[in-house]
Amino acid sequence: AILDDTGDFRPGMDAADQAGVLAPLLEGALTKDDVRALAELAGLPVKDKPAAACLSSRIPVGSRVTPERLAQVGEAEKMLRKLGFVQFRVRHHDEIARLELDSDGNRLIQDGEVRRQAVEAVKAAGFRFVAMDLEGYRTGSLNPEPRETGKLYRIGPASDSGQ
Repeated sequence: AILDDTGDFRPGMDAADQAGVLAPLLEGALTKDDVRALAELAGLPVKDKPAAACLSSRIPVGSRVTPERLAQVGEAEKMLRKLGFVQFRVRHHDEIARLELDSDGNRLIQDGEVRRQAVEAVKAAGFRFVAMDLEGYRTGSLNPEPRETGKLYRIGPASDSGQ
């Protein structure tokens, strides 16, 4: 966890905190930009690696997170990456995989052979149906809406601005 994570819905951070897991980057108030700058300073080859959310973020809030479901999502995403998809998510809805693709992915899926291979790969990961989300790729699409629960999801300390 890092400082940038504190303004989003992160149930895993609560679970880690309850289990006594330390978060040194968060405790040091480091942001994604700070971590990238330190990686570059140290000469690490991962300095430009895109952020990757935990696989459990692909499973709707309230649904059970199981090793089998995580493996399905992980396998489907691995196979889609091999087909050339870069910025996307496979959302787990029981026997339905909902694909969120960015604009490049939407162009790529228009190729009939790529689409056939994508469907085949996702089904091979254990899904019965493969659906395209017409809203495309977006982070936090499975987060509950504050209006649905009456809660604001701020994890960690409140900012100085009083939000």
